[in-house]
Amino acid sequence: MNFMVESERLLIRPFKIADTEEYYQMTRDPLVRKYVPFACEETIEETYNTIDMFYSNGDCIHDFYLVLEEKETHKLVGAIIATAIKTTPLTLEVDILTDSNFRRKGFMFEALTAFINAIPKSTEFIFVVDKKNKASKNTVTKLPGIVEKPFTGTMGSGLYQFSLTT
Repeated sequence: MNFMVESERLLIRPFKIADTEEYYQMTRDPLVRKYVPFACEETIEETYNTIDMFYSNGDCIHDFYLVLEEKETHKLVGAIIATAIKTTPLTLEVDILTDSNFRRKGFMFEALTAFINAIPKSTEFIFVVDKKNKASKNTVTKLPGIVEKPFTGTMGSGLYQFSLTT
């Protein structure tokens, strides 16, 4: 996938194999493991294989596996994983991860704003947020046009669901 977007401080781009070590270290964080467990492989070899087979090959044109790279330091700030749950009209379920060193600095809001603005209009973005994850809830609810909807999944009542259609 050739998707790439810049914001003031970030380069939002597809995963590269070279991101394996930094991404693996980021996913060792207990909060990332708690709130985005599907994105946390157990070993660096599994992380490498996931990036190689899924995140970096761009097979599905409707899915976005993106890292947030700080322009100044070239460090990974986080990731956006947006998978299509419907293609007509495009509906993306968006998951976000932020490295512990970059939290509470506005990076994820900046990245989500740039990402959403780069995706074709009439796309619906769905965010499912654990009710205990106040930081992600605060970030998502700052997005212009975001609406809370009743959670429609099967994972229990401990989740918020937010929607934004461009």
